[in-house]
Amino acid sequence: MEILNILFVVAILLYSSYSAITYISRRRQNKSQLRDFHAKSQPTRKLSEEEHALVQPFLVSPSHPNKPAQLKDQNVYLLEGEFISHGISYGNGAKTLHDTIAGVDVLLPYDARSFIGRFTSAEVVFTDKYAIVISIEDHFNLAEGKKRLHAQQVSHQQWEYGEEGQIADMENSTLTERNILGGGGAELAKEMRQVRILSQREETNSEIIARKTPGFGIIASLLLLCAYAALIYGATNGSEMLWLAVSSIFTIVAIYLIWRPRVASKPEKVNEVEGTLNLVQIQDPANTALVHTQLFLGDKIPLQLPDSWLAHIRLAPDSVVKLALRVSDYSVLSFNKTFSVDNEVRRFPLIFWGKHLTIAIVGAGMVLFMIFVNDEIKSDITQVQSVLASNKQYQSDSASNTLKHPPTLGSMVELNTQVRCTVDDSLNQQPGEINCGKLRWGGRALAPRTVSVDAALLAFYDGSAIQSEKNHQASLMLQMRQMSLSGRYDPYVAPPSIYNITNLSALVIGIEEQCAANKSALQEACSKLKNLMGEELVVDASNEAIGWEKLLAQSIKDAASGEHIALLRESTLISLRSAARSIAEAQIHDSYKQAFLQLQQGQQGAVILNVDPGQANQIKQASLGLKTLSIENEGDAAAPALLDEIRGDWLKSWEAYGRIAQADNLQALRVKGLLVGMEQAKNGDLILELDPYRTPDNVMRAVLAVVALLLGLLLMLVHGTCWGVNIWRANKRAKAINLYYAQQASANSRF
Repeated sequence: MEILNILFVVAILLYSSYSAITYISRRRQNKSQLRDFHAKSQPTRKLSEEEHALVQPFLVSPSHPNKPAQLKDQNVYLLEGEFISHGISYGNGAKTLHDTIAGVDVLLPYDARSFIGRFTSAEVVFTDKYAIVISIEDHFNLAEGKKRLHAQQVSHQQWEYGEEGQIADMENSTLTERNILGGGGAELAKEMRQVRILSQREETNSEIIARKTPGFGIIASLLLLCAYAALIYGATNGSEMLWLAVSSIFTIVAIYLIWRPRVASKPEKVNEVEGTLNLVQIQDPANTALVHTQLFLGDKIPLQLPDSWLAHIRLAPDSVVKLALRVSDYSVLSFNKTFSVDNEVRRFPLIFWGKHLTIAIVGAGMVLFMIFVNDEIKSDITQVQSVLASNKQYQSDSASNTLKHPPTLGSMVELNTQVRCTVDDSLNQQPGEINCGKLRWGGRALAPRTVSVDAALLAFYDGSAIQSEKNHQASLMLQMRQMSLSGRYDPYVAPPSIYNITNLSALVIGIEEQCAANKSALQEACSKLKNLMGEELVVDASNEAIGWEKLLAQSIKDAASGEHIALLRESTLISLRSAARSIAEAQIHDSYKQAFLQLQQGQQGAVILNVDPGQANQIKQASLGLKTLSIENEGDAAAPALLDEIRGDWLKSWEAYGRIAQADNLQALRVKGLLVGMEQAKNGDLILELDPYRTPDNVMRAVLAVVALLLGLLLMLVHGTCWGVNIWRANKRAKAINLYYAQQASANSRF
């Protein structure tokens, strides 16, 4: 995790450095462009006296507001090129932006930005640091910009204070001949722009309720998550009471925020106005291909009517409407006295469900986290139930009594037992593992019967069929030959070993007999062994492979006269013994199969106890007569090696089964812990799952885990139910409103 954090920080630093370098590079280019343009360009005209006066308020550096700037001269230049706005963002959320045309820093007075397209032709005057735009083609100049600003200020003041009368025209209003599709003439556009303020009032209580919705419960959800995190931390890291108190505080505050009564908000101002509604398609000045449709009152106010009203509004063309608009955000509160938010809220109270949905999702997340991440939640629940139920401690030293009168789930259990290991099922023709993590107390004793196996087959299985001895002379000669080829002696490389097979004739004939007796079952294993024998053995001075058929014929011939010797490498000898074992494995498994099945069926009617791996390892070594593995005695490391030899070997495993089945080989074991699981198996075994680390003294960790789970469940169930009910009520309300307005429209149409 620390590496990921470091990589994340490094990535942020690299990206920040790249952004800073890019920003500095652009600023240098902008400054260079300004100097080059002013030095190489020719002015188009001189600045007029009116323009000189109008440009004075903008002779202040944007980056240094307290530092005045001076015009370089009275010349006006034509600046043409692409308009780009770029800058840099800071960690505190602040930004520094720079406007450029053709790479030159420009200052845009008044509302000049509204008239700039992607490629712009503008008249500018220069200071040392930036250029000031004084006109943009036929769309903008300083005088008109100042006039529009004044009109906006007058219009804003009139709207803010609700001064009765027509709202002052604004030359840059959205609804003008310049961007009304289809035109219509100046007179028509002027009539459509008129909006009149009739009066001003305050919001009603119903209108306040409609404005101040309870939200989505984000803060309450975050507090609940903090409470949940405190419970989880306390359950895993200690100081349980402290973290339970912290969690309780977060939960109480969250509950207060969720269920507190809604506080009455201060009423805002509402203007009663009248004007003409205009549904207008507007072109974006920067991109004439981009068109969107907007409903306006005159040309001043964009409107967004509630969906429930739109389906029932019927108006004659160019009709004047009366609206109530909230001053702060222009929200429509009434429409021609027919549609009213106040009336709608009083008749059909608002239904809110967003908060319940958010908290229900948070609760579901808590439950899922506890179920899938905490794999001991069932044990936690059992421990808490045990403490609450005040279960008595269960003690027993008799397996039969425990089987007849088992302990109750969640009780503290103390057992004095005499146990033996369990033999697991056989897999892939391998002998079953001796499982001492699953101990058997009582029940039927193991009784592995004697299994007779053909001596020749056993010889192939244990490797004694291949009799060998090391050929020191041949090994030394091969080592010297390798040294002469490499030109050096490497002490870190093991010297080669050559072996003699001293019973070659008997071995070859024995292989042929075993393969002939089980031709179909051992075809693949026999082919592998015969190929090794025919291709890898050195049987004469030619040092060439003679093949299996010649080797067999020669072995039969030499069987009467005496044993024939073959040479082979150590690796080949290992491969031969492995291949010979594979011939015998299937037949050995068949010999032990029935006996092993009887052994397995005999394991029944016992109390099964699960112990931890360390304890299981000690019991296993003691049961098999091995030394107990300990850190102090390094010689005990031989015990795992012996266990590995037993694993996978039918002969040694069967011998080990006999050891653990001995009546005097039971292992004394005293177990104590909380009973967190109990199961009655089909074979009569009673499986007890004890947790020795859970006691009444450390129950608080389990309490915190259970409380965390209950918190999630309560949030999910309570708020999930509230969300479902409120969704149903909200849909019912929407249908009732639609029916009400439909009836109103029908009644109005009759008069």
